[in-house]
Amino acid sequence: MKIGLCGTHSTGKTSIVKELLKYRSFKDYKSFINTTRKMKQKGFEINKMKNKYHQTLLLNNMFNNFFYNDNFISDRTLIDGWGYSLVNKLYKKIDQLIIKKMVVNSCKLLDFIFYIPINTEMERDNIRVVDEKFRKEVDDRIKRY
Repeated sequence: MKIGLCGTHSTGKTSIVKELLKYRSFKDYKSFINTTRKMKQKGFEINKMKNKYHQTLLLNNMFNNFFYNDNFISDRTLIDGWGYSLVNKLYKKIDQLIIKKMVVNSCKLLDFIFYIPINTEMERDNIRVVDEKFRKEVDDRIKRY
């Protein structure tokens, strides 16, 4: 089974995945967690991106994880990336159509997608941007998808 959690940053998606993996039912599952944090550690922008190539690489990485693997839980989906892309105004209209098609196709690869709403205060981890207005804008775009 392929499971994706979606929502803006600092909503507890990674914590949920880590908790689920403790259950016997998920013992054989892979996890795709902290994808954006790992990219940040490699020098890529996250959250308030100005570089569409970084966002495209992130989306492509997630798509490949979803396409080439079975039995996993991911703390991100391409729906999240779509929301950040729109708020950051990274793509022109023609590119938006291509990215949206990629998002739609990635959703078809998942058996379940769970939306995690904003329900906690933002974690100040020096990795993610601490901007409540930005987080709510991204959340709104994700919910509209």
